[in-house]
Amino acid sequence: MNLIDGWTYYKECQGSDWGFTEELERRASHMLGLLSAQGDLPDVAALKFAYDLLVGIEKWKAMCLKERMINAQQNSPQSVWAAFHGAFVAKSDRDVILAIMSLKGFGASVDEETGFRRAKVASSVLRFLLPNDWGVVDWRTIAMRTFLNTHRENVDLAVADAKTHKAQDLRDAYDLANEDAVCEEVRAYRRMRTNSPLTRAADIDMALFGLSQMVWPL
Repeated sequence: MNLIDGWTYYKECQGSDWGFTEELERRASHMLGLLSAQGDLPDVAALKFAYDLLVGIEKWKAMCLKERMINAQQNSPQSVWAAFHGAFVAKSDRDVILAIMSLKGFGASVDEETGFRRAKVASSVLRFLLPNDWGVVDWRTIAMRTFLNTHRENVDLAVADAKTHKAQDLRDAYDLANEDAVCEEVRAYRRMRTNSPLTRAADIDMALFGLSQMVWPL
């Protein structure tokens, strides 16, 4: 078994929802064109497009569960555009994700226990805006990459080891990932990129998530 098997499994598990993923990728690509053309002076239509894209990405990340789709709409179209534009022009990975984390529900709040800000949801936005260099980071992908690292990229051994661990234990262990942790993970994704179909960081994220689904079904 290899990473492509995880990527394939992920797509198969998405089923009809894969079309929504592809739609968001197309919309995000158009968003980049708007950001390039309009800079920090967007028109009304561009502001609405940015806002609707953020709502769509939250819907995707929440797997369309309405009770989890409550944060994106709290942001104004202007603040969404500013965050997207900030990420678009940022020069460092940290500044890229911090721009998205300025949004409510995407990392703006500080965790009371640790004092850290959560960056995992922000990574889902960048997975669409900048898929070549960014992918979603969550407890599943962190766990699977850790197992792969332990077993020197041997997927079969990594999956076998993962099966000896409870999902809840790993969810708790990797519950909070701040901006620095997420940046570290996506840099690992970039190093793992190969030939088609795993040419983007987003593809590595999907492959890792797919392997996790084999071990801990949703």
